[in-house]
Amino acid sequence: MRNLAWLWGVERPWLSGPRKISRMDVYKSILPFCLLLLSGCSLTEQKQFWYQPGLPGPQARKTIDGLHDTDSGTRINELELAAHSDCLGSPDATLHYLRVLEDLWPRLESSTTGDKTNGQLLNAYNRSLGRFLICVQRHRQYVPGEGVVISTDTETRTIPIRLIGLPWTAADIQNLYPVGAYHAKSLTRQIKRFGCGMPLVAQRTCPTNQHSGEQFLLPGSTFSLTAVLKTEVAESEVAGTPGTQPILEFHNPLNSTELSVAGNLLPLAADLSAPFAFQEICSSQQVEPFDWFIHPEMGNDKDGLFFLEPYQPGKIPVVMIHGLMSSPRTWVDMANELRSISGFSDRYQIWGFRYATGEPFVASASILRRDLNLALSQLKETSSDPALDHIVLIGHSMGGLIAKAQISYSSDRMWCAVANRPLSRITTDHATRNSLGENFYFSPQTSVRRVVFVAVPHGGSTLATRLVGQLGSSLVKPDATAVKRHRQLIEDNPGVFSAEVTHGNPTSIDLLKSSSPLLQALRCLPVSSSVKMHSIVGNGRYSIGDGRGDGVVGIASARHSGVISECYVPASHTEIHRRSETVCEVWRILSEHHQQFLTESNPHQLRN
Repeated sequence: MRNLAWLWGVERPWLSGPRKISRMDVYKSILPFCLLLLSGCSLTEQKQFWYQPGLPGPQARKTIDGLHDTDSGTRINELELAAHSDCLGSPDATLHYLRVLEDLWPRLESSTTGDKTNGQLLNAYNRSLGRFLICVQRHRQYVPGEGVVISTDTETRTIPIRLIGLPWTAADIQNLYPVGAYHAKSLTRQIKRFGCGMPLVAQRTCPTNQHSGEQFLLPGSTFSLTAVLKTEVAESEVAGTPGTQPILEFHNPLNSTELSVAGNLLPLAADLSAPFAFQEICSSQQVEPFDWFIHPEMGNDKDGLFFLEPYQPGKIPVVMIHGLMSSPRTWVDMANELRSISGFSDRYQIWGFRYATGEPFVASASILRRDLNLALSQLKETSSDPALDHIVLIGHSMGGLIAKAQISYSSDRMWCAVANRPLSRITTDHATRNSLGENFYFSPQTSVRRVVFVAVPHGGSTLATRLVGQLGSSLVKPDATAVKRHRQLIEDNPGVFSAEVTHGNPTSIDLLKSSSPLLQALRCLPVSSSVKMHSIVGNGRYSIGDGRGDGVVGIASARHSGVISECYVPASHTEIHRRSETVCEVWRILSEHHQQFLTESNPHQLRN
């Protein structure tokens, strides 16, 4: 017993000095481990990394040498100079790489698609373009909204930018990160395409106030671009090649797969997964889901609805809502796979909802309801877009309960599940009464037309009543304001509130018990007749008390009356929304939904 004494806060003998480990430290280490085991999640993970493209290799230099040989050596091998300056960290490298690219582009235009030389040219061009952009970013030669400005002792070159098919503006493209090798925990598959151009992650660090719904674009937003540097005939001679002007084009790889080069179609290079990986690996704004679960107040300024890209009229919003002890990162695989499907990005735009998962789901549902109303009111001021009235919600785990609250009529059923006195007769201040009203009284959001439930505990989970669930609930630390408000309600309204409320501030885990009156009330609420519901249910595990299910939510709990389709996936609770079967089912549902949207928004055109 003495050997285990350090676990409970006694000195650790292997350290040089006395230091205590708190029970919270122990619980914080054990609880995620227990939940991972129970839910079937893998415990082995490869280390994350992000590397930028390396210097052009010997093959690229050999290709350039061969080209110069055919020109009788009219120009010194600029690639050697560029690589040397690049290694030294000299800003001269940018100009050398630019000259290489100006040499290579006309040769790409005159080469034959598919021959060996063309492939070598593409490789040399892409590698040089990658290093050119790295040097541009490193030496602050990129001016957002304007282009690349390269100044030396002898000359100044300005390279304008051109956007092709992007929902972002030139001012939004504030940082450029060429894509090399990477690995992110949240990504099962990297979706890439070889071709002409350099895949980039662009980052928007500051708002530009150029978009509808600007406040819903997150600071530090990242998105995919493919850069192509080409030369075009200029109206007058400029520095460099006489009669030509370099142009830096940024293409949208989500919508474009080919690039026209002198009448020939080349595949456009792309990396659709890189922005997700970069955000996870390199962002300094990430909050660990477990910390957010324990300390809900950490998320007060981060809770809410957000857009993955600027609002695009005509595209239906798909809102992804994560589950307990999770974050929007849990949807990376789903979003990554959906965006790789031809037609998805033409029809849909992805929104997300982030919330502190230690809070009761009724409070989080109220925040989503508020944000949806605000976003729709702002967007509809500038656009009469019928797509905004066909929103799809996809909720995983507890996120599905939040989604259910967006399409339901509460009447007084939710309030009666926690109190035996009307809200109007509760003794409290005005602000608290309003907050309670927003949480417990609601009607369907009329713009939501379809909901997909993924492993949702409509009937609760026995995991919430077990030791690990009780431990998790005990770790949640509500902020001082919430504690004070709860104490006032209980003390000034004796005998009014139900046991699950009276005994303490209920956490999200408390409300996931199958015996929770509030959870049962939500399950029985009527939903809007204009909403279609679908269920995706896990059946790959077995748990005591819940029986067959996903290891956390039993099949009986995950089923919901009124759904028009039910799909069973042999997966664990933490993996089901990442599985290819789930992605295929979601895409089937979205395809069906888009057909309904077309029928309702323009029935005459369809008939004709």
